[in-house]
Amino acid sequence: MTGSIGTRSSTPADDGDAVVSDNDLYLENYVRLVHQIGRSFPNTGIEILLHNLVKPARSILAIENGAVTGRHVGSDATNLVLDLKTRRQRGEDKVNDEPNIESRQFQVHD
Repeated sequence: MTGSIGTRSSTPADDGDAVVSDNDLYLENYVRLVHQIGRSFPNTGIEILLHNLVKPARSILAIENGAVTGRHVGSDATNLVLDLKTRRQRGEDKVNDEPNIESRQFQVHD
């Protein structure tokens, strides 16, 4: 048997856990920004939130003015968020040719 006492080899699961942990630390800065920006727009109907799409079923990490939609920390990603993410992965810059997703209308600017 070869190897050193006190060391262990890295497994893919360990690497994945490290990536998730690094991601959580990285997003902490954005959590603070969500709260600061959201507090700048009280009672305006503007909801500010941060998603972590590593866990789409519990993606909302931070939210301000959540009374707009009733969502909260730990809520899942909407189909709109997932659609926007897949469009980005496909290299599509615009929301879509018809600016409607989930019956929401968007303004598309060139």
